[in-house]
Amino acid sequence: METKFVTRLLLTATLAGGLLLAIGAPAGAAPDNRSACDSRLQGARSRLDADIRSHGDHSKQADRDRARLEQARQWCKDHHSDWDHDKYDR
Repeated sequence: METKFVTRLLLTATLAGGLLLAIGAPAGAAPDNRSACDSRLQGARSRLDADIRSHGDHSKQADRDRARLEQARQWCKDHHSDWDHDKYDR
């Protein structure tokens, strides 16, 4: 009788643990947006550098690219991704 009780208890505990793992894992897992963030920032920075070389530091093209770089930074913030601040915040 006692063996039957222990077996049921172990089976119930195992099933409950598995259920908690199955439900809790996807909810706690956050997507990794670091590569998307780096890609956005790198593209925006490249366009800015190219337009500064072509049109000058205070051109309308460079100003537009600065706004796009800021939008890329905001996207990273909104998606809880960090970036290389020394590279993209100058």
